[in-house]
Amino acid sequence: MIPASIRTNNPGAMYPGPSSKRFGSSRFEVLHSHDGTHKIACFDDPVDGAAAQFDLLSSPDYTGRSIRAAIQKWCGGYYANSYIKVLEEKGHVTAETLLTRDLLRNPQVAIPLAKAMAWQEAGIEFPLDDAGWRKAHEKVFGVTLMDTPAAIEAAHGESKTFSPTNALPSPKPETRIASMKAASRKWNIVVFVQRWFLKLPVVLGLSKEAVSASGVAMPDIPAIQENVNAAQNIVASLGNLGWIGWGLVLIVAFNMVQKFMVEDARDGNAVSHGA
Repeated sequence: MIPASIRTNNPGAMYPGPSSKRFGSSRFEVLHSHDGTHKIACFDDPVDGAAAQFDLLSSPDYTGRSIRAAIQKWCGGYYANSYIKVLEEKGHVTAETLLTRDLLRNPQVAIPLAKAMAWQEAGIEFPLDDAGWRKAHEKVFGVTLMDTPAAIEAAHGESKTFSPTNALPSPKPETRIASMKAASRKWNIVVFVQRWFLKLPVVLGLSKEAVSASGVAMPDIPAIQENVNAAQNIVASLGNLGWIGWGLVLIVAFNMVQKFMVEDARDGNAVSHGA
């Protein structure tokens, strides 16, 4: 039986979506497996399918992640370890290689990676020659420079500022990511304090307009009393289950903040606001 990815000219076995539509896919097949049903986009030409694969890999849904995280998302977590092993052996990347658009713009890095993914999806070599893969790559990125510094840095974990004359060796990727996470956590806490805690006096009724001769904001007593009464009513209306519910809400909110911190660090925006 012909593998589904080969039968549909879809080397990455992509689901239908914006990238598949962008390169001509207008239909899909429904595949049945032991873990349920899956859709796979159909292409008229394998070059278009490969172009859609490059396009989706270079989208914000996948860039900024390690190869491990990107492939876990790509395959839904199924067989992720064996998938990554194939990419390391055939695609010449590591599980911790950071997937970026600059890396994918380099065909010497992107094409072996995409071909390795196609091999994993089909279980055999995907029937597209090197000229076809290059054509697919150019459809997405145009004419690209080979071995750009950014692509080399992404593929091999070298610092952008690394050179043979550096006094210190280039930090490992995990070291850089750890420092970015720390910076991200600092930035997020500072912003939280600035945006919320510093507004607390106003919320409690301290009016910015009512300022004493000493320059200190004077309390708006009626506003404070109104807020206190409202708070007392809320507390009185909450039973034990209510407090448990609020506790769960706070736990979820804390985890969401942590998630945003990690994403901020991963995308390189940890210190973009000068904190």
